Amino acid sequence: MLYASEIGDMKSEYFFECFQKKEVMKTLPAVKWWKKAPTPAVSKGMIELAKTILGLPASTGALERCFSTMGNIMCHRSKLQVEKAGKLCSISNSLKVTMEKANESSDKTG
Repeated sequence: MLYASEIGDMKSEYFFECFQKKEVMKTLPAVKWWKKAPTPAVSKGMIELAKTILGLPASTGALERCFSTMGNIMCHRSKLQVEKAGKLCSISNSLKVTMEKANESSDKTG
């Protein structure tokens, strides 16, 4: 007769055997791996920590560009409300992305 703890241990062993294979680790993104990790061998706290860390941006470049754009939009004489300035920042970033895509496609065709 198997006890509940033994079944949990078996599930944990199966999980680690399946998900630590090289072909799985190469094709399964780390965030998805941790989302499927809830077993008795992996605590929920560890899973939440991994999700938080893996969800962080790899660099601060996008944030720095956003602050730069907002600095160009807002100045000490500006009477723009924060909401409107945020919308202008979003429009400015969308325009930059659109222009970059247009330049890339013209480089490929021309």
